[in-house]
Formats: sequence, C-alpha cells, structure tokens
Amino acid sequence: MVAHLRVGGGGGGGGAPLDPAAIPHVTDLAPYLEAGTIPGGTRRNAASYGELVGPLTEAEIAVLHDPQTSGGLLIAAAPESAEAVVAVLRAAGLQDHLRPIGRLTDGPVRIHVGTGAPLE
Repeated sequence: MVAHLRVGGGGGGGGAPLDPAAIPHVTDLAPYLEAGTIPGGTRRNAASYGELVGPLTEAEIAVLHDPQTSGGLLIAAAPESAEAVVAVLRAAGLQDHLRPIGRLTDGPVRIHVGTGAPLE
C-alpha cells in the first residue's frame, strides 16, 4: 500500500496521514507474524519505501508493505469531488468497500500512520 500511495500521490511531493483503524486487514495478525508467514515481497517493499513511513510496528509493516494488498484499488479525490466519487462508486455497487483511510497533503513525501487503534 505504501508504494501505491507514493505513486498515487504523485511521487514527487506530499504526505499521506493514515488512520490505522480504518485500514482493512486480516485480523489477529500475531500468529502469522510469530510464524514468519508474510510474503517475501513485504520486506523488499519495506526496504524500498520504508524511509517514507515513520516508525511502524511489525503488524503495520506486514499490512502496509504487503505486496498482496489492494493498494492498486486506492482512490484519491479532491475534497470538493469526494461526494460525487462516492455516488459513482455506490451506483456501481461498491458501497461495502468505501472506507477512507487517510488523506493526501502538500509538503514532503511522508506517510504517517496516525494515532488510531494499532493494527493487530
């Protein structure tokens, strides 16, 4: 997801404060993390894009850098267009998948995982 945010955010500038409680993920990650059952690409993604993200827990690394995530399904809309985008997605039957996870901001490229409930 971090790589998609980097590219989707223009790749040249801007931040993306995220609400960890809003990010869809497999619940109860602890057994998987303890067993080391995360895709190999997760660590490669973390090595490539980790400098863009503040300190993360192992669970946050597993979710935000997982190459299997639906990061390609991220949608960014200007605040004044958000209502229209939501209407189009609802009309397409995608209402169950509408979940804001953060926002894009001006400034240095940085992805910040906010103070919401941690990913576990």
